[in-house]
Amino acid sequence: MKNTARKAVRGLCGMVAMLALAASIVSMPASAASHGIYTATATAHYRHPTTGVIEDSGGENSAVLGQSMTESATNKKALVEVDASGNTWITVRLNLMDNIQVDGRSVSASLMQEDYGSNTADFRLKANSEKSIIRCNMYVTPMGREVIFYITVGNLKSGSGDFVTSISVEQPKATTAPAPSATKTPAAASTPTPTK
Repeated sequence: MKNTARKAVRGLCGMVAMLALAASIVSMPASAASHGIYTATATAHYRHPTTGVIEDSGGENSAVLGQSMTESATNKKALVEVDASGNTWITVRLNLMDNIQVDGRSVSASLMQEDYGSNTADFRLKANSEKSIIRCNMYVTPMGREVIFYITVGNLKSGSGDFVTSISVEQPKATTAPAPSATKTPAAASTPTPTK
């Protein structure tokens, strides 16, 4: 089974694929992140992370191979931005970009940056919250079919890492204590000098 997964991962490297991202906005009960910019951990799922359903046509027989492929295509780093109005934006980083061809007509995400040296690209999309489930379609030309998987993000930490950000977060202005006013020191009382 491990050998089959390795072959599939190597095969993925030779595939030309068309990728489409869409936020499958699934409400999850939890408090949303507050206004700010956060790095996050991205996790790929071949099965829907809430329902456990495999939407990909490979089905149950391809679960191990599908999970391995989606983990290879999804970078562990992500970015979450929450603007002052409460809108949430998630940027996912995809690996193996020399093997993925993005069809701009079907992608509901913006390309933020590409790193040809690392063979990655970052895609930003609007979501209901950082708890949203991102549904990805990847058409794999050699297989002649779409691969469907999901991405979730978590473990938010303040900062942007090496991601391109789109919102600004104003830092609270430092308040300084008022400078103490100069007080006059009472003049030393002069003592009369005795005369001789």
